[in-house]
Amino acid sequence: MVKPSTAVASAPLNPQYQYLRITANGKPALMVRGTASPAALAQGGSTWYSADKEVLELNQGRISLALGTPVEWRSVQAAWPAWPQTNEAVFYQRQRDVTAPVRYGLNERMRLQKLAQGQPRFWLQPAGKAVLPADLSWYSETMEPQQGGGAALPVALFGVQGSGAQARVVYSEQCLSATVCLSLQEWPAQ
Repeated sequence: MVKPSTAVASAPLNPQYQYLRITANGKPALMVRGTASPAALAQGGSTWYSADKEVLELNQGRISLALGTPVEWRSVQAAWPAWPQTNEAVFYQRQRDVTAPVRYGLNERMRLQKLAQGQPRFWLQPAGKAVLPADLSWYSETMEPQQGGGAALPVALFGVQGSGAQARVVYSEQCLSATVCLSLQEWPAQ
């Protein structure tokens, strides 16, 4: 766990909005939930906006769009699998269009695996909140190397609360590139 920055920890929050605490390369900030695109809504997605005009779209907690970031994910297509209840790995295909450098149609085979426990690097436990890392189901998501597909991204980590149709990601660590990594956490933790 890390200490929250004074600005994020003491930021007055409007109870009318939902917030996402994001840590980008060690620096925390808040994003606010906005209106999701029809495509995101169809897959149970959400769209988040920062004061610096960055936009993140999440589908089942996974980044499916990142705009205004040093590396942008312009499009992500996948049949996102449900969070498995067993330790057996689940595989699926993902296709991305990215910038910096510009690459279109990156086809990636993804491996989703339930873990015995998670080791979140940037988890914050706000005072008075009941959710702890041990209360969540943890998953790793690995991009399998593809011939001619470039370097694989670092392993992603997801903390999921609930199961089945009620499952929701409350914490994740995902990378847009080998050097641009984010942690995302519902804020305040519910």
